[in-house]
Amino acid sequence: MSEVNAVTPAGALVRPLRVRGLVRRLRRVVGFGLVGGIGTVVNLLIMGGLMAAGVHYVVAAVIAAELTIVGNFLLQERMVFAADRAGAGPLRQRFVRSFVFNNAEAALRLPVLMLLVELAGGGALLAQAATLAAAFVLRYLYHARVVYAAV
Repeated sequence: MSEVNAVTPAGALVRPLRVRGLVRRLRRVVGFGLVGGIGTVVNLLIMGGLMAAGVHYVVAAVIAAELTIVGNFLLQERMVFAADRAGAGPLRQRFVRSFVFNNAEAALRLPVLMLLVELAGGGALLAQAATLAAAFVLRYLYHARVVYAAV
């Protein structure tokens, strides 16, 4: 039997390492989701406040995105990817990677937001929440595999 299992000494060592790796990844996803949830609420509050002040929803969405992109990066640095920072290059490089990607992703979401509001007749805040939720997996994978990848 060539397969390593939990009964062999090697299997007894490998299994806990796999479990720890899975737990670490799960914590990162959950943490990223919590930061994203906070960012979404802040994004919608900023956007709603700007719209209440008379700012067009598209302009309000762009301003809200810029502010929450920076805020989310700072929270992710401290709460989600703290253990990965040392091997992922300098802070400036991580920030630029995150900022450029998130702005490109926001630019792709903007036409979808406009379609949902203008053609589907949806509310701007509900449409914004939907587009933010839809992009969650893509943002997580990019940050985990590019921004915080070991260099």
